[in-house]
Amino acid sequence: MWVAPEVGFCVKCSTTNGGKVFINVTQHSRIAEPIPIPDSEQDEEDTIKFKIPLSCGVARADVDKSGKTCKVYDVIVNPNTGKRCGDDNEFRRFVAALCMTWIKQKSEPMLNADEFKNVNFKC
Repeated sequence: MWVAPEVGFCVKCSTTNGGKVFINVTQHSRIAEPIPIPDSEQDEEDTIKFKIPLSCGVARADVDKSGKTCKVYDVIVNPNTGKRCGDDNEFRRFVAALCMTWIKQKSEPMLNADEFKNVNFKC
């Protein structure tokens, strides 16, 4: 099913071979709301106590503002997740890290998920 998500924020990261990757985190109500994790399932180190449903598209080729080739991934989260990202910097970093981890595991093994930069934020 095709959806037209609302703007959220963009994360810029790179691959270990120097490639650029942009992750557009958008929002749409068809994605489930964050699910609280029961205390019995949490580690002592957990600071974010939610499971965050998301949908991630495949990479598409694009060019950055300097005209260099890059990859772009579009991720969709629930609008409540997007709103919380706008209100809570730590939560936004958590969601960005979650997206990068998902993309690294599924599609982009060379992604450097330890370093990223917010380049656009409109939540």
